[in-house]
Amino acid sequence: LLGSILIDLFSVRKIGVLGGFISGLMILLCAFINDLKLYFLTYGFGFGLGQSFLLASTSSILPHYFKNRLSLANGIMNFVAALICIILPVLTNEFLERYTLKETFYLLAGLNFLTLFMAFTYKSQLKSNNKNKSKWSRVKSSFRIDIFKNNLYKIWCLSSFVLMIGYLIP
Repeated sequence: LLGSILIDLFSVRKIGVLGGFISGLMILLCAFINDLKLYFLTYGFGFGLGQSFLLASTSSILPHYFKNRLSLANGIMNFVAALICIILPVLTNEFLERYTLKETFYLLAGLNFLTLFMAFTYKSQLKSNNKNKSKWSRVKSSFRIDIFKNNLYKIWCLSSFVLMIGYLIP
């Protein structure tokens, strides 16, 4: 949510670059931290914040490049992300067996700093009608409260809530 609001206020590229910088910096800081509380702060909060900015900007950039096949592009992006979520822990474990934890954090920081440079390539090709609005009205429009005027959406939200009750199996 925060990433999407910041994208509306600034731009997809700026938030993507910020997310890549925060992620890389926090992983790099983990290499020098010995206190577990600070580790949870840098890796848990800081890295998570940077990754949320990256995810929001990556998802938001798709309509700028894919007009006709947006669903396909979104599916491919999520498929590749799922593959990375499977492969990266295995590779990280292999790297950890050969090198130290500090060197592993250097490798992961380098990978995260790559996303910073990739975010520099984002181009905003869509014309935004939010540029003439004040910052406060752009923040308000990010929340999209007007969607609750749609009765079908209200029914969908209620039914999703009811169906999720049975989803959590102990």
